[in-house]
Amino acid sequence: MHNGSPNIYFDFPIQCYTHLQNRFWSPRLSFIERIFNFVVNHRKYREHVKDLSCLSKDLRRIVIVDNNPFSFLLQPLNGIPCVPFSAEQPNDKQLLEVLLPLLKHLSLQKDVRPVLYERFHMPDWFQMHGIPASNLTI
Repeated sequence: MHNGSPNIYFDFPIQCYTHLQNRFWSPRLSFIERIFNFVVNHRKYREHVKDLSCLSKDLRRIVIVDNNPFSFLLQPLNGIPCVPFSAEQPNDKQLLEVLLPLLKHLSLQKDVRPVLYERFHMPDWFQMHGIPASNLTI
């Protein structure tokens, strides 16, 4: 990831939630910020279910990326499921080839939720697994 890593400009604030403790995740996140030349505006640690409404009541332009779909149980229409990332996977291209293009596309939308629903169908996934999820409609 060091060689040829692009400078990435996001026209939106970046919030980071992680289940890891601060002492484990903070140095890694700082490293990612330096490599990709962006700033995480807010960091929360040891959160399992993320409540995006604490960031804003207007969820049209907020997404959550997580490898655990239960993390966005409260706002399934804002969730982007991903595979776990590990530094031991040097050839992991999910960030550059999947997530960044999707985030760029979402940055052009007035409301990210219809695009995310069409792509991931997370409310349907929760219902299919018998899990009542909130905010199932836009």
